[in-house]
Amino acid sequence: MKIHMTAAWLVLLMLAMLASCRHKETWGGSIETKDGVIVVSNPKDPIYRENGVLLEEELAFGGAGADEQAMLGRPFSLVVDDDGNIFILDLKTSNIKKFNAQGKYIMAISRQGQGPGELQGPFRIQMTPEKEIVAHCLASNRLIYFTPEGNYLRETPLTKVPRAIIIMDSRGDFVCHAPEPDEKFMDVLAKYGSNQERQLQIAAIEALNTEEYFLFTRSIIFNVTRDDHIVWAVTDKYEIMITDPRGHLTKKISRDYIQVPVTEAEKQDMIKRQGPLRPGVKIPNVYPPLQLENPTVDEAGRIFIKTYEKAADGVSIFFDSFDTSGRYLARIPLKQVRRVPLVWRGDRLYTIEEDKDGFHVVKRYKVTWKD
Repeated sequence: MKIHMTAAWLVLLMLAMLASCRHKETWGGSIETKDGVIVVSNPKDPIYRENGVLLEEELAFGGAGADEQAMLGRPFSLVVDDDGNIFILDLKTSNIKKFNAQGKYIMAISRQGQGPGELQGPFRIQMTPEKEIVAHCLASNRLIYFTPEGNYLRETPLTKVPRAIIIMDSRGDFVCHAPEPDEKFMDVLAKYGSNQERQLQIAAIEALNTEEYFLFTRSIIFNVTRDDHIVWAVTDKYEIMITDPRGHLTKKISRDYIQVPVTEAEKQDMIKRQGPLRPGVKIPNVYPPLQLENPTVDEAGRIFIKTYEKAADGVSIFFDSFDTSGRYLARIPLKQVRRVPLVWRGDRLYTIEEDKDGFHVVKRYKVTWKD
């Protein structure tokens, strides 16, 4: 009798182990080191094919019902401070709209103009380690600083830094993405010191293809992590690079992917929105691997990059997420407005989306990752 009970117990234990293995997620990629660079190769599917990350909407404001002063015309950049206040750069009104953690409109910071504290051609806002709001005005190539309460502090003309897409690191250095005319039209990612002197070149590619529709032209996308590493990629190749603050390449992350076809309806929509094609220009039949939007990084070091793959609803776009070792974690479907970067703060995600009527809605999600 004892033998039969032991055998039965062993069978139950084996069944439990099999069930556990069935639910355990596995990773089919590889990690190796080549010439001092960590090379991470990911398969087509993420570790968590379903429910790898749970997004629970906990705040939504804006839309058609917003007051006129709080309504977002053309949001292009947002930051969130330690108290949960949300600052949104609106290109239509050339100001920064501030909302509290409950989504209540507080104030407008600055206005369009060329005087002290006024914005001319603003492109991006960022929060400094000193908790100041800095607006980069691309048209005038200057940085304008404000307190979170909206008080103008100072401005810095960028006399040596090119008129470019700029992200400052924690040391006050500038990482810049700008075209550089040479024998060939080059797309360059470089780093400048806080004194605006050029320190190093991170990447340079030949960018222009006059026979290809401009939305598909290869370009560099990039961002800066909390520890001042630079995460970058070229949109025509699924390969994410990580460079340390001194410009040394430390990691490459790749992923197998399936090409996404461009439908005839999508081609016609592009022409409708952007205008007719120039002679000799064509729209490719497949999308590039990565969208022309900068990757984002959360406080835990996870990397998020936007693809052209659509979710089942036909509207949400998948963002691929990678852990700190470079493993492909999960696909996150979002309805984020084009060119407005995601903001990750602790276990919260902030995004700007469009409602069914085309109005902009700010949303905050609670983020829960699968263990």
